[in-house]
Amino acid sequence: CAKGAAAPLPCEKGSYSRATNLAAASKCTAADPGHFATTGSTQQTPCAPGSIAPSANMPACVLCPKGKFAASRTACEECEAGTYAASEGLSQCTLCPYPLGSGSGDVTCSICKEGFYLKDSSADPDDVFENPTEHCKPCPT
Repeated sequence: CAKGAAAPLPCEKGSYSRATNLAAASKCTAADPGHFATTGSTQQTPCAPGSIAPSANMPACVLCPKGKFAASRTACEECEAGTYAASEGLSQCTLCPYPLGSGSGDVTCSICKEGFYLKDSSADPDDVFENPTEHCKPCPT
């Protein structure tokens, strides 16, 4: 038995079994990519939105980092230009507020989109994000 367990728990983290009378951990099934299993699991659990398990035998899912989103339960992808991911564990990227833009994989929108210019290049990026129409002005035609 595992330390503190009330009953035998033969399946180690990253694997599971629906059987409760296994004689050995080798009879356990590895958790599939996109799923995880904690020690003693009787089933695998799918990763929550914003998190991934890129390979089999994962004991837990991991959050996608800032600038990326969980495109599936097995891979994080960079946010496309014009979108951003300011925090970890997102399942989709957020569109930049008008008239701001961003580069691929950005964590904020701090550039003016095409057709606009930044009125003051020394402006604080946070202020540009919070008040985009005050900082990004249409290019002269």
